[in-house]
Amino acid sequence: MKNLLSVLVVLLIGINSSSILGNNIIQGKVISEDGDPIAGVQVTDGYNFVQTKADGTYALEIFPEAAFVYITTPPGYEAPEKKGVVKFYYPLNASDQNKRTYDFVLKKIEDDYEHTFIALADVQVFRDEEFPMLNEAVKDIQKHIDSYSLKEPLHLMDLGDLVFDRMDFFPEYIASLEKTGKPVFRVVGNHDINLNNRSNAETTRSYKKYFGPDYYAFNRGEIHYVVLNDVFYLGREYFYMGYLTEQQLSWLEKDLEYVEPGSTVVVAVHIPTTRRNEKEEGFRYDRISSSLVNNNALWKILSDYNVHLLSGHTHTSSRFRIADNIVEHNIAAVSGSWWQSDICPDGAPSGYMVFHATGDKLTHYYKSIGAERDKQFRVYLPEGELSEDDALVVNVWDWDEEWSVIWKQDGKEMGEMQQFSGIDPLIKDILSDRDKLIHSWTNPVETHHLFKAFPDNDAKHIEIIVTDAFGRKYKKNISLVESEK
Repeated sequence: MKNLLSVLVVLLIGINSSSILGNNIIQGKVISEDGDPIAGVQVTDGYNFVQTKADGTYALEIFPEAAFVYITTPPGYEAPEKKGVVKFYYPLNASDQNKRTYDFVLKKIEDDYEHTFIALADVQVFRDEEFPMLNEAVKDIQKHIDSYSLKEPLHLMDLGDLVFDRMDFFPEYIASLEKTGKPVFRVVGNHDINLNNRSNAETTRSYKKYFGPDYYAFNRGEIHYVVLNDVFYLGREYFYMGYLTEQQLSWLEKDLEYVEPGSTVVVAVHIPTTRRNEKEEGFRYDRISSSLVNNNALWKILSDYNVHLLSGHTHTSSRFRIADNIVEHNIAAVSGSWWQSDICPDGAPSGYMVFHATGDKLTHYYKSIGAERDKQFRVYLPEGELSEDDALVVNVWDWDEEWSVIWKQDGKEMGEMQQFSGIDPLIKDILSDRDKLIHSWTNPVETHHLFKAFPDNDAKHIEIIVTDAFGRKYKKNISLVESEK
């Protein structure tokens, strides 16, 4: 009996081991449109990686639960697009259960040492009437691209909440973004998931049907890009939290083995990895949907790299310096206050971030929809229509600690304006009439990028000078005499 049990244990272990490793071997090649092999390309099933050989071929044993085989597009190449969706992947176990060969044909592009990308967040269309507004935003993106004669490669990154619980809107959303004429890399948002599942496992079913894997990577120039899904559904009604599964963290560790330490890595998620004052407040169960619960695990994996994190979700603008080598850009919404206003809840205008890469260095600025590039702040005059006291107030929506906000009174420099946290007066006024709101739960939120000063009663002229982290100056001259007429 003892020997029989031993044999059974060995057999069970063997069956389990086979199941874990998987029995399916797929193969293929990665080549250019001219038929030239591309060596050293990472191929993954979302669990493990292999690299293409000198002749461009690969062979990969796929994990039993793998849904896709996909590549990390190398520098100097682009994957093909179909209706604006980048096709860097193939579904596995689709119509042809016996398919074992998956070839990738890439387009050779111009030198991408310099390139640009536009990061937008929270498109979040909820009603048919909102698509014309989205299309106007897309026109602004295209106009901005054209006006600056950006000849280098350009791509878009949509940071999630592509729609507002309307997966039936995915096709029209795709058609809108396709008008930019640029490749779009997408992130899953909490409003892009299938609800009322018993667990998190099936929540990205619709997303994957249209856009492929919900975590992946690609390269452009000297920068490595990673997209992760940090929306974890809790299996009940609409509850979710910001959380990265072990599957993704393990995959990310393997992905970064191919990236030289010290390189610049851009990581895109939907839910911010942190929130302002999180260190002081500590962990709070009532905030698990507003930031990444296991953020330290992600930051540790990224600790050897120069990292720019991109996130959306909040419809507000913030930048967090997490470590000397890790900064997070939490980007305001294209939809503003959920298409009810083109002003976000923190007073930032609806818009998007534009990043420019030169080698492994990034510069950036915020672009307001319908405004010139140099519109970077709004001024509220003392005793103005929206003023609540005698302070001169400025909202600098893309501000961080590397910026300066100074003011002059009648030609005399008065120094730095005083930073404070509060409610932007304009959005407070806009959202005050609850009867006009489609979403009655919408409220203005306190923001940290407000500044104030107190001009003299007899002051006649004020000048605001805002300088960003890259030395670019934005100025506004105000006549207090004219404002009184």
